[in-house]
Amino acid sequence: MLPFRSTFPGLITSLFMVGSQLCADEPDTIKPVGYELSGSSFEGEAVLAWDSHYWSEGRDALDGDSLAMAEFALGWNHLFTGIWYGWSPDSDYDELQLSLGYAGEYEQLEYYFAYTRFQFPFASESDNELGLGLALVDLPLELTVAADAYYSFLAEGSFIELAVEKDIELGEKVAGNIAAFMGVNQGYIPEGHDGANHLALRATVEYDLRDGWAVFGHVTSNWQVGRNEDLDGDALLKDFVHGGVGVRWGF
Repeated sequence: MLPFRSTFPGLITSLFMVGSQLCADEPDTIKPVGYELSGSSFEGEAVLAWDSHYWSEGRDALDGDSLAMAEFALGWNHLFTGIWYGWSPDSDYDELQLSLGYAGEYEQLEYYFAYTRFQFPFASESDNELGLGLALVDLPLELTVAADAYYSFLAEGSFIELAVEKDIELGEKVAGNIAAFMGVNQGYIPEGHDGANHLALRATVEYDLRDGWAVFGHVTSNWQVGRNEDLDGDALLKDFVHGGVGVRWGF
């Protein structure tokens, strides 16, 4: 079984981000590094963040240990690329991600295609993944509905996450976001059960500082669905609450 992938190519620039990050085109936690910078002009950002647990495929992937993260991403003319590095201050775990992709839109439909290379230095393993995402934006009640999927060549399986999210204006410099998720495993975690995997609710807030700087935080509650105690891949699939904070600089 491969080490857990990060759901933070994002939780840095997807899970945590509000405002320009967690807006209608960023409802999910599994998008590739740099996706949110895929507009028509050149953009970039650097992020440092910390989370109390490593939330991955509905699992407490490091069994209660925390995860620190650093990311640098660039985007131009619908192309995006980024590098993400995560490590645990509490255990021997680290993970490197390199992503490259294309994002576009057609009327209310937004989409992306991406390739991500994963390296797990402590485990001496690597993986290659292909990702696809679709989102319907500007729906009634200002909701966004999205589906994201990624395929692992190492596991020879896929994982799908469905999301519904809404942005909330909290002030001139403060933006909020609430989102609900459902994950479905299809062989991505080969020693876990297939089918409905977890449900989650997340509340996020971001405060703009100045000159492209912002601070952010989130609280997320996860509930397991269909856990099979006889399967090793389901051992860390459980109900838990976690939170995180970080700082971002955009340019």
